[in-house]
Amino acid sequence: MDGLARGLRTTTETVAPGVTLAPVPPWVDLPPVDIPLATDERFVVSGVCVLLESTQISLLDAVPAEFMHRADKVVDISGAEHVARFTAEFDPADERIEIHFIRIHRNGEILVRGAPTDFEVIRRERNLEMRRFDGRLTVLMEISDVRVGDVVEVAWTLYGQPEALKGRYAGWRIFEWNSAGQIETRFRLLAPNTRPITTKVFGGAAPTYAVTEADNVLDRRWVVKGREGRRIEPLAPPWMFQLTRLQITEWRTWSEIVEAFWPLYEEADPMPPELAVKADALAALPTPQERAAALLRFVQAEIRYLAISMGPGGLVPRSLAAIWETRYGDCKDVTKLFVHLARRVGLNAVPALVHTEIGEALGELLPTAAAFNHALIRLDLDGRPIWLDATMPAQPCPLEVLSQPRLGYALPLRAGGDALEHMGEEPLLTLLESEEIIRLPLKVADPADYRWTLTFRGWRAEQMRAEIGRHGEPNLFRRYEERLQSVWPKATLGSRSIEDDPAANRFSLVMSFAVPEAWQELDAGLVRFVTMDTVFGHFFAPLDPAPLKLPIYLGPVGRTARTVVVHLPVDWLTPAWSQTVVDDAAGVNITFASVSPREYRLDQEVKVRKTTMPPEGAEKYRDMVKELRAMDVRFETQVKGGKVQNVTGSAGGGLAWLWWTLGGLWALLMFGAGALGLGQ
Repeated sequence: MDGLARGLRTTTETVAPGVTLAPVPPWVDLPPVDIPLATDERFVVSGVCVLLESTQISLLDAVPAEFMHRADKVVDISGAEHVARFTAEFDPADERIEIHFIRIHRNGEILVRGAPTDFEVIRRERNLEMRRFDGRLTVLMEISDVRVGDVVEVAWTLYGQPEALKGRYAGWRIFEWNSAGQIETRFRLLAPNTRPITTKVFGGAAPTYAVTEADNVLDRRWVVKGREGRRIEPLAPPWMFQLTRLQITEWRTWSEIVEAFWPLYEEADPMPPELAVKADALAALPTPQERAAALLRFVQAEIRYLAISMGPGGLVPRSLAAIWETRYGDCKDVTKLFVHLARRVGLNAVPALVHTEIGEALGELLPTAAAFNHALIRLDLDGRPIWLDATMPAQPCPLEVLSQPRLGYALPLRAGGDALEHMGEEPLLTLLESEEIIRLPLKVADPADYRWTLTFRGWRAEQMRAEIGRHGEPNLFRRYEERLQSVWPKATLGSRSIEDDPAANRFSLVMSFAVPEAWQELDAGLVRFVTMDTVFGHFFAPLDPAPLKLPIYLGPVGRTARTVVVHLPVDWLTPAWSQTVVDDAAGVNITFASVSPREYRLDQEVKVRKTTMPPEGAEKYRDMVKELRAMDVRFETQVKGGKVQNVTGSAGGGLAWLWWTLGGLWALLMFGAGALGLGQ
């Protein structure tokens, strides 16, 4: 037996239902792995050098077959921990796996691994904590006796496809990795020349491509050799592909996807009687806006989120009767329920498919059913679209002010629909206002009075209502008390209240604290008080100095503001100042001013006007981060007899300092009776 044939099976054995050990399929092209004498360190990560990653897909039969072939060299014992475990996943409802070989290349020999009893089949449920069950199974084998210097080579084939995809194929192949490259990556696609396969490359240099035809079968091949790993720009928008990847699709138009999926949300059976009665009661509301908002609250309150995505459940919503009887459902279920209720009360609503991360990129993709990971509602009201997500926690607001998802492009599912639709831009709302009023005591031993009001609007208000629903008011207030205690350990929460105005979608927390030891005693008879940044310390992530090619993701559009008013026990003198860093996409504004000799006010504001900033704005972005990291105001003065000294030249005299930090620039002003010439 030659070296290539060593370990290749000629018979089939059953491991478990849906899993067999089987020969390599005859349509597979299996050249030997090229094992270099010396390891190329450029392609080593976590103790492993990836010699080959190869995928071959056959669309010659009724269901797709995806053959995967990989070879990894162990260059460090830490690499053996990764390489010595074989895993493959499948959905037992409509997929099966054939394992062809697991073998070790060692010093010119081939060692065969993988008897039927060596494998386990387990159900892992990776998204259990998120209440998502997909029923997928994992075939697992711990490969014995893997050593440094070994090359572990494995191959298996996955067969099957969900029935809802109507036999059309769609998928992605990635040709490079961020932390390290691969010596060779191959992809092959076999399909009859009658199947309308189209492809498109995203994210980088295209792989080498070749196509041949024989017996009415097109054999397409893509290869990348010796491509090193790429640096990932960490703040790039999530919808921008940074690694070279190939999109493959057999869907020719978006209308084909609509025609395949909109019937899945229809239902011929009558609505459950109890559900119909509740819908009819809501139909009595006078305006479409009121009916829509009430229906949304009803679905959000009555149906808890639980995704049972096993088999057809991954793509097909359940019946209205099943949803109502169990009182649970995933995004497809609650969307279907809302749409049918809406129609009963005279509203025009349809399901819509979206992607929660790459939605902005959908307009650039080839039509594909693999472009979506979420379903929501498109409501047509007075000729304008309203986007609603019934998986959100209950939104007790009028339709005009409740937050709408803005996820880029959506595909509305209606008979005859044929196009993506952009969901619009987020309006520029004031999402958060923080007001801190601090009264510092004359006696250092007395506590300061700290009053803190946080006002949330729009989706931030809805987020806070959900927090209270999940954790309760006491735990929410305790969290803010602990935040103050991280700076002033003896701070205690006194009065507290919640002001909720659903009509305006506004939610406020009003808190008062007693803060002992607010004046920090220093050497040489000095004391200091420093404000605490409660809002902006981590508003924008820091950006490293490396050059950028891609835009910077800023997050949701909106305005955030903070006001700090400090009441001092003695007069203080300092000039006003301001600082502004503005770009078309975002801006930071800071002002500091004296309201009176004993009252000072700091105003800070960040406006995000666009979700991204072009790479040319990197320096301005870094300036914004610098300003937002240095927003504390520090007051220092002398203390005598346990009291803060009057610093305007009256009895006791003394010195006082006001320090503020602004983008790393420290300013120090000193005032005292002698310095100001205010008399004796």
